[in-house]
Amino acid sequence: MPAECYEDRLELDLERLEAVPLAPGGAGFSAYPYPWLRLIGGTERGVFRCLILENAALKATFLPDLGGRLVSLFDKRTQLETFPTMRLTEGGPRGVEWPQGLRWQSGPKRLNELGPVEFQIQEPDEDGSATLVLAEYGAGNPIAWHALITLPAEEAELRVEYRATNRSLRPEPYEAPFEVGLPFHFESPEATAFEGLVFWNERGDFGPSMRRFGSGVLGARALDGFGFRMAPLAPLGPVVAASPFGALGVSRSEVRFQAQAPVLGAKLVLRLADGRVLEASADLYPERPFSAEIEGDVVAFAVLGAAREELFRWDRSAPSAPVASEASVVEALLEGHEPDAYALRLMESQPDQRYLANWARACSGDSATALPALEAYLGQNAEDPRAWLLRAIHHRLTGTDSEDALNAHFLAPLDPLLRMESWLAQNAQTKEPSPLVAPLAANPDHFVEGALFLLETGLYEELARWVDECLRHREVPMLRYVLAVALKRRGRMAAEAANNVQRARQTPINPPYPWRDLELAVLRELAGDERVDDLLKMAINVR
Repeated sequence: MPAECYEDRLELDLERLEAVPLAPGGAGFSAYPYPWLRLIGGTERGVFRCLILENAALKATFLPDLGGRLVSLFDKRTQLETFPTMRLTEGGPRGVEWPQGLRWQSGPKRLNELGPVEFQIQEPDEDGSATLVLAEYGAGNPIAWHALITLPAEEAELRVEYRATNRSLRPEPYEAPFEVGLPFHFESPEATAFEGLVFWNERGDFGPSMRRFGSGVLGARALDGFGFRMAPLAPLGPVVAASPFGALGVSRSEVRFQAQAPVLGAKLVLRLADGRVLEASADLYPERPFSAEIEGDVVAFAVLGAAREELFRWDRSAPSAPVASEASVVEALLEGHEPDAYALRLMESQPDQRYLANWARACSGDSATALPALEAYLGQNAEDPRAWLLRAIHHRLTGTDSEDALNAHFLAPLDPLLRMESWLAQNAQTKEPSPLVAPLAANPDHFVEGALFLLETGLYEELARWVDECLRHREVPMLRYVLAVALKRRGRMAAEAANNVQRARQTPINPPYPWRDLELAVLRELAGDERVDDLLKMAINVR
C-alpha cells in the first residue's frame, strides 16, 4: 500500500475564546500585530480543515488553520495514539495557547501558532511515498519557515526537511523546529525521546537535544536548514537508547524493546552488572514489543539478526563522549585534522555555526559523506565557489555528471583551483608537464594553495597526483611537506614521506614562504627537521 496525502475535515471541542482589540500600552499589546486572546468559559465544537499523511502503518493529521501542528500521530501497528488530548490554556505570547501535538517553531515566540499556514500536497512519488509542504510567512515574525514532510510507503516514520529564512536585515532570535505536547522522557547522544515519540537526524543519530537543534540567533538574511525523522514509540518505560532500527526501555525489573520493522530469528543479548550474560531468540514485530522480566541491573543490550549481524547496541558502561567545544572544530579544520564527533554535534546545534559543521563533514574525503554535507552547506552558504568546486570533484570521483564546476567558474572565474580541477579531471597519464598547469608556475603559491585545499578536504589521492604534476614544473619545498603529511596521515609510506622531507631540505629557503594556518600546521607536524624548524621560526615571528 503506497502512502497518500489528502485533505479532510476534523471536529474538535475547544474552549471558547475571544479576541481583544489592541490598544497602545494596553494589556496584550505584546501580541502585536495580532489581537490578544482571552478564554471566556465553556466549550464549542468546531470543524477544521485537516491534512492527512497515511500508509498501512501510520496516520498523521495536521491542522493548517491552527498553526500547521501535527495534532495526531496514530500508530496502526500498535493501535496507539501518540499525543494525549490537551486543552486551551492561558499563557503564550497571545494570552492563550494550545499545547496539543507537535507545534512548529521559528522564534522564541511564534505569534501565529493558532493561525493559518500555507500548505501544498505534492504529487505522489514513484517510490510510493507521499509528501506535504507547510510554510509560514507570518506577520510579526521576520523568520519564515518551510517544512517538507514525507511519509514513506511502508515505514512508520515521518521524514522532515525544515528550512528557515530570516527576512530581516537584523539578526533574530531563533528556536526551531518544534515543541511537543509530551513529557520529555530521556535523551542520549544517540537519540532524543519523548514519552511515545523518538527523533533522529539525517545520519540516524543525535548529539544535542532535538529541542536545541535550532536554538540561538539567525543572522541577517541568513538561511538555516536540516532534516530529521520521527517515529511513534510503544510504552517502553524509561527509554535508554534508540536508533532507526528500534528503541530500548530498561527499568529495574524489565527490559522492553520495540523494532521499527519485523525481524525474524533475532537473537537478543544482554549483560548484567554482576557479569552474567543472558540470551534469547525471538521474532520481533513493531506491534508487539519484546519484553522480559530481569532480576539484576542491565548494563548492555544488543540485537543480532538471523545471520548474527549486529542490528542494535546499547552499552551503559561505554566511555562518555569527551568534553569538546565548537572552537575545537575550527582548530581541527585549521590543522587539516578530522574534528571530534561530539564537538561537531555541539556545533550543529547552533544555527550560526552549522554551516561550518557541514563543511567539516564535507572534508572527510569520502564522497558518500561529503556530498550530502555539501548540499547542506550550500543551503546556507550558496556563494562559496570552493564548496561548488569540492562538490564537482566528488561528483567526478563518483562518476556522476554535474554543473557544479560551472557554478564555481561563475562565482570565481580566476580562482587557480579551477585550473587544478580541470587538470585533475583530464586524468592524464603522461610524465610531461601539462600546458594547462604551466601558467600557475609563475606564482608557485597557487601550487601550494591547491595542495592545501586537497589536504584540508581529505582527498589524498588527488593531492598526490597534483603535487607530482606541480613538481614537474617547479621544485617547491612546501609541496613536498604537504605530501609528506598526507602520507603520514594515511598511516603508511613513512619512508616516502621522509624522502620528501629530505629532498625539500636540499632546496634553499625561497618564496613562497608559509603564511596560512594549515601550512603552519603541516610544518608543526614535521617539526624536528632543521629546515622545517627554520621555516617555522620565520613564519611565527611574522605572525
